Amino acid sequence: MIAQWYKIQYLELNQSIYQRQKQLATMIIHTAGGKITIPYIDLKLAQVVNNYALYKIESTGKSWM
Repeated sequence: MIAQWYKIQYLELNQSIYQRQKQLATMIIHTAGGKITIPYIDLKLAQVVNNYALYKIESTGKSWM
């Protein structure tokens, strides 16, 4: 599944106990068409992608519909 930045509705970062110990996370990207789950991604990389996605969502002038 390919999603365009401006079509993202919201993002989630979740961590299980195991992931917390290993500095990993599960990133969930929600769009109107469904969700994209990226499990066991490095926590720092997940935070960078999350911040970049939020920047792209907020800075674009395109309508998501």
